Formats: sequence, structure tokens, C-alpha cells
Amino acid sequence: MKNYFNLSWKKVLDELNADEIHGLTDSEINLREDVHGDNYIYYPKNNSFLNGITGMVLSPWALSLLILIALSFFGSNYSLALYFFGLFILFMVMFLGKDKEKFKLKKQLANLNNSSAIVIRSGVKKKVSIGELVVGDIVILTKGSFVPADMRLIQAKSLFINELAVTGENYPTEKFIEKIDDKNPPLTHMKNMVFRSTVVSKGEGLGVVIATGMESEIGKLVKSVFFKDENEENEYSIKKSLNIIMLVSLVMSGVFSLLRYLTGNENNIVESMLQYIFISNISFLAILYIAFIYRSILKLKADGIEVNNTNSFYAMKDMDTIIMDKYDMLSNPYYYVGAVYTNDEYLSVTQIERDKDRQKKFERINEISSSCCTYFEEEEYHKKSKGIKLEYSLLRFIFNIDMRALNLKSKNKEVLTIPFDKERNIKTVVSKVDKKVYRAASIGALDKLLERSTSWYMDGMEVPMTNEDLEKIKKASYKLAHSGCRILGVAYRNYNYLPSEDENVESNMVFVGMWGMKESIDTEAFESLEVLKKNEVKVVLKCDENKIAATTIGRELGLVDEGVTAISGLELECLSESELRKLLNTCSVYSQINSYHKEEFTKILSNMGRNILGIGSKLRDISYLFRSNLKVAFGEDVSEILKKSSDVYISKGNIKSLMKVMGHGYKLIEKFFLYEKMITFVLSFILSWCFINAINGFQFTYLTAVISNIILMMNGIIVINVASNVNKKPKVDKGIRGYYLFGSVIICALTSGLSMLGEWQGDISASDSMTVILLIFAMLSLFMFINLSDLLKNFNYLLMFLLEGMVVLSFFALESGKKVLGIALNNMEIGVVTIITLVVFAIINIIIKMSIKK
Repeated sequence: MKNYFNLSWKKVLDELNADEIHGLTDSEINLREDVHGDNYIYYPKNNSFLNGITGMVLSPWALSLLILIALSFFGSNYSLALYFFGLFILFMVMFLGKDKEKFKLKKQLANLNNSSAIVIRSGVKKKVSIGELVVGDIVILTKGSFVPADMRLIQAKSLFINELAVTGENYPTEKFIEKIDDKNPPLTHMKNMVFRSTVVSKGEGLGVVIATGMESEIGKLVKSVFFKDENEENEYSIKKSLNIIMLVSLVMSGVFSLLRYLTGNENNIVESMLQYIFISNISFLAILYIAFIYRSILKLKADGIEVNNTNSFYAMKDMDTIIMDKYDMLSNPYYYVGAVYTNDEYLSVTQIERDKDRQKKFERINEISSSCCTYFEEEEYHKKSKGIKLEYSLLRFIFNIDMRALNLKSKNKEVLTIPFDKERNIKTVVSKVDKKVYRAASIGALDKLLERSTSWYMDGMEVPMTNEDLEKIKKASYKLAHSGCRILGVAYRNYNYLPSEDENVESNMVFVGMWGMKESIDTEAFESLEVLKKNEVKVVLKCDENKIAATTIGRELGLVDEGVTAISGLELECLSESELRKLLNTCSVYSQINSYHKEEFTKILSNMGRNILGIGSKLRDISYLFRSNLKVAFGEDVSEILKKSSDVYISKGNIKSLMKVMGHGYKLIEKFFLYEKMITFVLSFILSWCFINAINGFQFTYLTAVISNIILMMNGIIVINVASNVNKKPKVDKGIRGYYLFGSVIICALTSGLSMLGEWQGDISASDSMTVILLIFAMLSLFMFINLSDLLKNFNYLLMFLLEGMVVLSFFALESGKKVLGIALNNMEIGVVTIITLVVFAIINIIIKMSIKK
């Protein structure tokens, strides 16, 4: 955006060649639309739910299953066709389910274009569609109307705008037309600008359009959300694994069938291929893992946590920096009074509560404070803004020690309220306290109130304030801040008439004192921060308190070392990029910073190679969130765009909720590598068995495949459910994959050699021995992925493993089973084969685990 806020409104009109009286002509409108574009908000309409289904169908795993369904019908094997079709539908439902909300959100964006605006064109007021506006149009604003484009104000009469949609601030902000000297103000400080999708709360005005469509602030937000690579797959994507399983099964079964056909061992190549596919297809492992992911999602949803992107689970492992707001993530929802200063006396809250005589000295500050604080019912607390919650907590404390203040608040009638805004940092309420007396009570930033105060209240009298008095007040404020308090100043002014909102009500005030308010830090926050520290995750913490209080809080949380202080937002404005880079390596706590500072943090930290987890609660945070590697939206009243475009949305809770998500991520990434190892071993072993079967021409049965797959599926359930340390970031060495692949090749070679050796000696056929080894391997493969001690700790899964053993023994013991398999082994031969397999298995397991430890 060009800095039109730094120019006078007349200069802006000159630069845009616009006329505030006559507006634009029809010929100018067409020309400007060609140069600057129209005022529509665009989004990727082609990414419909139907297109999502089409894209999924064209993926390798889906195409493989569709080929198998066609081959099954061609070979008249309808049971297999049904089996593969069931797999296809199951995976489609699982993968498309998480994309459904994104498609809903895109539909909602259409509403941004469905409104109108009143403009001046060719000297005439006209109502036009919002999409027809162009840069230079003169737009009339009235109470209740939506702002149709980003505009520089040229007229403003008592104009107040609610900018919730853009800035996230849910209160009216007063606007004016004078230019702003600040060269880089945040949106909340651009008092001479209005932005698209905000609402006129009060008054009227006139503005000239300076940005339209996708170049408006709301358009930039939409662009950052939707016009990015949505097909980017995480390195640990379950789809990639499924593609590998299906393609390997399909290709290798085709090779084995062709080999069997060329050696004269098979006449029906299609039937042979289907048999090999069935026995080598272990996609049920993918089903188990996806089910495990969705179980985690459902568990989190019950706690008010929505996972919009399942890849965020895997990304948790790589996060080494978290940017968070102390109020959102570390604090309990309630504030409490830490200390108070009035009548030139500083008292802690315990001193006030214990000393009844001293409480009388606090009657005036109690009375003034309660007059300008909002009261509401307890059950409405969680719905209120941070500032209102602060007022309510102060009221509760005052009413507990001073019933007189409660009675006065009920008695005195409020007649005028001047709401808080970022510029003034003060809230004022005018009440009628007597027949001819009105009192303006103000609460807010100490420095702003002291600027407006000429006297202070001392021992029941209004005394002129001297420089010496100011020094006393500043020393007391330092003491409050040093104890970690947020400071609220209190002042008042009496009138013998009802003041109007047009006059300067907040002037010549009487300073009464100040409250030190504290946020109650959640007890679990300390433990969570310690866990993050052990996992080498750096926390960048934003505090609302001033620099001194933020430093104290940072030390209490273990984020600020001795000799180091928090850094304020004002100090950041004076730093170069290289200085800020050095600062981010040493400082973790920042005082009174905004979303622009956080955006600068993410840009620099990303350039430093850090992986950032960003947490935001307001729409203005979206620019910094989309520079983060992982986006987390937080809060019950978060905008729909921010909620649905984030990777994770936490509706309630605090850092404990974040740690739950991270814990599930740590657990899932650990299980993913177990799952990947299972695929490598099991698929390699089964394919070696299929190879022996192909070259020898022996016929295997579906029953063998069914039983071995049942056992492997039970193993999968055990592996992905054995407890993990959710507080420890998994250390994953990608080189480990090579060890397991090497181990699987050795097992395949040894078992194949063993079966061939048995056939050459005439004791047992290769096909029979491989069948025995396959079933025993299926059961014992569990110990490649978990330790026996872990299994013994989980009684339910130990029973499941024993059940596997019973299935295998029953299968060999039953005569019907022997006939089906064509095995003619006696018990001793079976035992020998089992022992040999177990020994080979144990040796390879030991070799691989020793290699990993090294």
C-alpha cells in the first residue's frame, strides 16, 4: 500500500486525479479498471470438492486399485473385486474428509462480493455493485454501512469504524482526516484510513478509493490463504506410503505372474496376478495408521482442538521456535489485583485485605474505579474481550472489600461513555452522582492520564500536582511494574453540568492512584515451558505489560536470565535487521509488540533456518502466521477465515492444549517410522515368498494370505498403540531406513536359501517351508518394532500377541489346515523350521539395533 496516510487528503486527490465534488466520469472508470483492476475478491473456484475427488482418483494408489478392480472383474473373481473396491472407497473417504471444510470456506468468500456502495460519479450520487468500484472513486459512508474498498478519508463527522474483520479489534475506532507523520504505523493507528469489510458504527464520512480487490488489505489476506501450493505433501505423508505399497505390489505381482507364466507353471496369468496382489497387498497397515491419526484428531476435537491439516502432526517434530502471546497461552482467564497505590501509599493486596482501617483510604479510588468498569454476569466472562475481563476482575476485588462502592455504582446513573481506543489508551464514563454534579471517571494507561491531570487526590483533598509528586508516582509505578504488574491509572473530573462528547472531557483531571493487575499464570505453564526447553524449542513471548513487568514475568517463567531484559516494541523500531537478528538469538520476551513486529520476527528467523510455529488470535495475525511453518489459530471468537486456513485451531485452553497437539505429533511421527519399518520388512519378506512360489511353480492358497495378514494386522495394532513419551521430541535419523532395508534383504535371502536348501535335500518342499516361515515370521515380526518389556507393560496387547500364537498353532495342528496348505510335516520338522526362523530373526534384530545405537 502506498503511504497515502502520510499525505494530506487534498494531496491524495491530486495524486489520484480525483474530484471530491464530481467524482469520476464513465470514461475514467473504464480506464482505471484496466490499469488497477476491479474490486472483486477472487479465490480458487476451480478447487471444488468435485475437483478434489478427481485429483484423488488420479493419484497412483487410486489408479492401482481401479486397475485391480477391473482385472478382478475380467477374471470373474468378484470377491476380490469387492475387496479392492472396499479399499478404494475407504481411502477416498479418509483422505477427502479433511478437505471438506476448505471447500466450505471458499463458498463463504463469495459473500465478500455481494454488496453495494453509494458513490459520486459525474456529480451524481449512485448506488453501484461493490465489484464496480475503481481506484479514485468517491464513496459516501453512513452509519451501518460496510466499507466497500480501502479508502483515504477526505471527510469525517463523528466517524467511528469497527475494524474487527481486518485488525481483529472488536470496538469502534474514531477516524479523522488529518495526515499521519508515522512512516510505518500498524493498521490500528491509521486513523485517516478505512478498510474493506469493516463497518461504520457511528457518524458519516467521505472517502476516496486507494486500493481495490486483491490489492486491498482483506484481498491480501485471502491471497495469502488460498493462492499457495495446497498440494504440497509432507515428507511423512501417508499418501506417499500408500502409493509405494500399491505400486510395489502391482509391479511385483505382474513380474511374478509373468515369471510363473514363462516357466510354464501358470496358464491364467490374470488369476495368478490377482493371487499375488492379494497376498502381497499390505494396505491394511495404511488403514491402521490412518485410523490412528483420525483417532488422535477425534481425541483432540473433544478438547476443543481442530486439526485442519494432518501433516501438521508430522511438522511438530521439526518445530524449534514458537511465537506466542502470554495472555492467550500461559495465563488463566482471570486477572487479580497485586497491589495498589493511592494517597501516596503503596500496599500489597494482602495488606489491604488484612487492615480494615487502611481500607478507608482507598474509598475514593474504589469509587472512581468502579464507576468506569463494566459489570456483567459471571457466566458471560469467557465471551468478553481482554480489557473488559480486566475491568471485571478489578470490580470483583473492589466489591469484596468495599460494599459502599457497589452501592454507589448501582445508584449513580451512567450518562456518557467514551470507549477505549489504541490512540488514547483510556476509557471514560460520565455518571450523574448528585442533582447538579456529574463525574467523569477515567481508567487506563498511566502516562496518558498523567498528561491529562493537573491535580491529585491526597487525604480527601484535591491538591495541585508538582514535579516532586510526579516523581513519587513514577517510583511507585516502577515498583508495581517490577513486581510483574500491569498498571491501570485512575483519575476523575467533576462537572456542574452534563458535558458533551464533543468537548475535551478528559482534561484538567484529578489523579487518584493506580492499580497493579496481574495475570494468573497457569500452574501447568511452567511444566510445559520446561518440556519445550528440554526439547530445544525456543519460545518468543509477547507480553502486554511494560518492559519492566515483562522482564520480571520472563524471569519467573524461566525465559529471561539475569542481566538480560525484555525488549519493548518501541525499542524494536530503532533496530536494524542485523541488530534484530542478534537480539532474537538472546532475547525471548518482548513487551507491547504488534503483529508487524511478529511478522518481522518470522521473516528473520526463517532466514536463520528456524522452523516456526506461529500462534494467532486475530485476523491481523494472518500475515505473520503465513510466514510460519505451522499455523495455529487460538480463541473462541476467531474469524472464520483464520480458523479454517490454519493448520490447527484451538478454541479454548492454553499452552496445555498446544502441548497435547505437539504430544500427538511426537507420538505419530514415532509411529510413522515404526509403520514404515513394518512395510519394509513385511513387504520384502512376502515378496520373497512369492518369488520362491513363482519359480518353483507351487500353488499357494488364499487361506495362508488371510491368516498371515490377520496376524500382521494384529501386530500393526499393537505397534501403533504401545505408549510413547509424548513430552519428548522424537530423534529421527533417516539413515536408519537403510539399516532396516538392509535387514529385510538379509532375511529374504536367508529364508529363501533355507527353503531351497530343504528342497534340494528332499526333506521339505520350498513352498511348504516358506509357508511355515511366513506365518511364524508374521507373528514374530512384532519384536522388530517394539521391545518385549514394552509388550509386557501392556496387558491387553500381550493377550493379543498370545492370541496370534494360538492362531498359528491351531492352524498347524488341525488336519484340515494341513490339507488346505498341503503340508506334510511332522511336529519335529515344524519345530525345527520355527527355531531356525526365530534364530535368524533374533540375529538380524540384534545386528540392526546395535547399528542404530552406534
